[in-house]
Amino acid sequence: MLRGVQTSKEVGHGHDADCTRPPRRGVGFTVMLTPSAPVIALRFVLILGLSACGEPLPGSEGPGPDGSDPAVLDGGTSDAPTALLCETDPLLEGLLTAEPVRAIHVDEGEVVTYATSPPNSGSHYARWARSGVYETALEPRNWVHNLEHGWVVILHRPDAPAETIETLKSLYADPPSDAQCRSGVTRLIVTPFDGLQSDVALIAWRRTLLLDTLDRDTLAAFFSRCRALSTELAVCSDGSVPL
Repeated sequence: MLRGVQTSKEVGHGHDADCTRPPRRGVGFTVMLTPSAPVIALRFVLILGLSACGEPLPGSEGPGPDGSDPAVLDGGTSDAPTALLCETDPLLEGLLTAEPVRAIHVDEGEVVTYATSPPNSGSHYARWARSGVYETALEPRNWVHNLEHGWVVILHRPDAPAETIETLKSLYADPPSDAQCRSGVTRLIVTPFDGLQSDVALIAWRRTLLLDTLDRDTLAAFFSRCRALSTELAVCSDGSVPL
């Protein structure tokens, strides 16, 4: 008789796994074979690469298609228990994390009502935006798709001071390291956003940080620690809009 314990847990697209327990490296159990001849006891040890968090989220299986490591997020792996997390880094004080919402592709022109303004998750167009710095506002229904792919969108008020916009341009030109995507694509967008409640905002999938100013350290901390909720993190290709 063979007895085992099923330990994996399915995780649907766009939902979080329960990661309250540390990863389990393996499971051993005994198989007893009882033939008609004298009893022979054979011990088998099956080592299973199991994770306490269940199946990985779609797009976050590592390594990525370009050899990148999607696990190096939110302070790193479980081997670094003292590392700062997105929610605990003092540089990211005031971070807002939204609840999971339904996210599907919609036809271009279809109205989407977002749970937050600016949006940080939800349904979106099938085509995502090209990396770059934009003088006119990009369509949110395009760049929300970028967020799902692990991008960070830097928003600013349309009437932001010229020095603020120049700072954002310089940050884009020298982007943070992207350990999850080594294809050469800069997974950043800088765009105006009408109605922004602060001068600047950092947006990742389900996460928003409103700021008066943005510096290199804050951008690096947000980029490296706050994208783990992205459900298609390993997609490293650039967008296709604007044409």
